[in-house]
Parts: sequence; structure tokens; C-alpha cells
Amino acid sequence: MEFPLGPFKLGAVLGRGGMGEVWRAEHSLLARPAAVKLIRPELLAREGERPEVSRARFEREARAQAALKSPHTVELYDYGVGSDGSFFIVMELLDGLT
Repeated sequence: MEFPLGPFKLGAVLGRGGMGEVWRAEHSLLARPAAVKLIRPELLAREGERPEVSRARFEREARAQAALKSPHTVELYDYGVGSDGSFFIVMELLDGLT
């Protein structure tokens, strides 16, 4: 799968859920491993919600996650909206059990 935005190359699917998929990824220049969560926009929107409201809510949540500083949370590297309308979050990759 081609990543819709940014310098990350997707590898294997790590998991699928009701909102989207999580992929193993690597930054193409830094060779830094990451996890990329792709969220389908139609599943993020609440019934009757305008797309710009969904996007603003997604951005608030991403900024809140980025502000967390704890050894018990993953680090957020990047977030955005891909060319296909998918929302994405790029975060620290933790190897281990789900």
C-alpha cells in the first residue's frame, strides 16, 4: 500500500479494527521505525457531522496525544489527512503483544 502523505513507507499490517488499520512503517530518510494508524474518514464522523468538524476533532485529539509525556504512553510523531481523505497518526512503534 502506498502511504498517502509523508516520508513513511508502509510495511506489514499490524492490526485491523472498526475504525481502520495499523501498519508497521519506516521513515524513508531516517530509517526510523513507526506505527501508522489509518482511520477511514466516514467512520470518524459522527452522524450528520460536517467533514471540517470531524477533522478539527481529530486534530484536537492528535494534539492532546502529542502533549502526553509518560513512559506509559506512545510518542506521537506526526498526524494529518492523506490525499484520499484518510486520517493518519504516526507514532512510536512498540514491539510486543497487542
